[in-house]
Amino acid sequence: MNQKKKFKLRPRARIVKTFGEELISNDYVAIVELVKNSYDADARTVDVIFEGPLEKGQGRLIIKDDGKGMSPTEVEEGWMEPASISKHSKRKSIDGRPYLGQKGIGRFSTAKLAEKLTLVTRKEDEQEVVAHFVWADYYDPKMYLDEIEGWWEIRSPLEVKVTGTILTLESFLTTWDESKIRNLKTYLGRLINPLNPPKNFKINLILPIGYEKNAGEITPSASMQKPDYSVKGELDKNGVLTVNYHSKQNPQERSLHNETLFLESGQKPVSGPLSFEFRVWDRDRFKDLAIELGTSIGDIRQDLNVIAGVNIFRDGFRVSPYGDQRNDWLRLDLRRVQNPTLRLSNNQIVGNISITDADNSDLKDQTNREGIVESEAFNDLQEIAKKILSLVEEERYKERRAIEDTSTDRKHRLFSDINLDSVRQIIEQKLPGDTETQAIIVEKEAEIKERVEEFRDFIVRYRRLSTLGQLMDVVLHDAGAGLSRVVNGLSIVDKEVKKSDIFTDKAKQNLSFVSQGATMLGELFKRLEPFGGRRRERSKDIIIETALKDVFNIYSSDLEKYEIDISLPVETQTHMHTSEADFKMVIVNLLSNSIYWLKKIKEGRKIIVDVTSNHECTEIVFSDSGPGIPVEDAPFIFDPYYTKKPDGIGLGLTIVGEFISEEGGHFDLLETGPLPGATFRIKIPF
Repeated sequence: MNQKKKFKLRPRARIVKTFGEELISNDYVAIVELVKNSYDADARTVDVIFEGPLEKGQGRLIIKDDGKGMSPTEVEEGWMEPASISKHSKRKSIDGRPYLGQKGIGRFSTAKLAEKLTLVTRKEDEQEVVAHFVWADYYDPKMYLDEIEGWWEIRSPLEVKVTGTILTLESFLTTWDESKIRNLKTYLGRLINPLNPPKNFKINLILPIGYEKNAGEITPSASMQKPDYSVKGELDKNGVLTVNYHSKQNPQERSLHNETLFLESGQKPVSGPLSFEFRVWDRDRFKDLAIELGTSIGDIRQDLNVIAGVNIFRDGFRVSPYGDQRNDWLRLDLRRVQNPTLRLSNNQIVGNISITDADNSDLKDQTNREGIVESEAFNDLQEIAKKILSLVEEERYKERRAIEDTSTDRKHRLFSDINLDSVRQIIEQKLPGDTETQAIIVEKEAEIKERVEEFRDFIVRYRRLSTLGQLMDVVLHDAGAGLSRVVNGLSIVDKEVKKSDIFTDKAKQNLSFVSQGATMLGELFKRLEPFGGRRRERSKDIIIETALKDVFNIYSSDLEKYEIDISLPVETQTHMHTSEADFKMVIVNLLSNSIYWLKKIKEGRKIIVDVTSNHECTEIVFSDSGPGIPVEDAPFIFDPYYTKKPDGIGLGLTIVGEFISEEGGHFDLLETGPLPGATFRIKIPF
């Protein structure tokens, strides 16, 4: 006979220790959570006080605030009820502050830090409440949670004169040395948004003798208020991104973006609304700032090292760990490695992205308070941040370029002016009779030219690898589709053969599918064959129109996917003596760029390629109907590493220009063309 019995979950007492260790990742986060509780209580000041010795098993930590405090009922039904609903029923404090600690687990932070806790709190016109917790008692694995008893009392005010709360934690679970105190100061300094701090709230760090240099009010460094470049703006609820920019060189604020933002997916972001501010420094130009502030370059670098990174602030307080040292959540350093000329590294930026709990409900905190749950909204947030930074990077590049080089025409020139002409002239002027030195200069110049040629050859091999990298996704997609048909067909044939001693018509049909798949793979690899090989391909006679068709066929899936209409020359056969792989590489770069930008428009996507020839040269005009290239960007698009793609490397057009230059031709951006987007012209002499 079945019997039904009722039961209750009865946690062991050590669940308190588990919550403290698992839900609070480290001691710094634990203290930050307690400071957040003070903010939720409408405190104007919170003192974080360490009393020595700061050794494991000794010392005290006192967190004292002047907030609203708690009544006996609130202590009993709120503080003593972990995960209570006291904050869930309302989103803001009495003074209108949005709650930061809505999950009711902040009190476990005390169990993470020390063995004992004394809570003293008082609400206005109420008695003082004192509660004692011996967290060490909860560590006994044999005890159940309901078997551990603490004690509390209600008394006349002794410690809290008006209102507020005092948490006294005794007997540290870990040692607090100078390095750890310094890290805590950093955490507290980054807790409050330094660019837009919450009103009427400050944190004081009070330390014992020997630690004084880290004590005092938590405030941002003066040098961090003087960036070389900065942007700020917002993304509204409708997806309109506004970005305003200024710099030391051009202090007048101007708009970089004020329109609807569409992500790479073609969709509007789901993570708004939000506001932001990014401040950027050139780490190689701290000398003037150091003189202005009367400090050292080393101190400025150290300040930036501590605070650099892109932070996320929710309702004015930082969401850890975004912006921590070594937490490059946007992978900015990887972008920098791929494009060192244009991109910013994580240690050059102090960025703040501000969201609210009310307006950004899709950006949810992880349970351990360490980060935001991975989601579509969070992925959108990352893409938005990189889009904003790419706008800053473009403007910064232009300004630095204007300072560093205002006279040299650098168009497609990776190897321009690599010689010793100026050195030789000085030697001839200063030492006109020193033939030995002049001979050495001539010898070294010849050596440099030889090395440059070696480097050119290296670049040729590199750009082929770069092209293959761009093609890899296409190869995997198209070849994978063919292989899938082969595998599926073989599987079906196998089943049919097992059912009968002879091949049925169905089996023959499936064998035909296999053959078609194999043929498709063969054609694809045939089109890719010129790109292979480790040695630079020798020049040969090619037909430009055939090469164009081959490259466009490789990208047929993307062209169909994005409904891009193409127009290629079909009635001519123009011969050219060149490297087939290198020429196709030129078309790959132009075509992949066009596809990328054509995705940004909603309709009328088109590419036209015209080929004409006369007795002097062959001319290829490549035009698309994309958004085009702004006039102010035109002087920079051929520079190595300059790109307007948030994750681009910026070598495509440079590589094209180098190849065309090697062929004795010209590569230009035309002001007008057959389509309203970007139009490029290649001219190759006979």
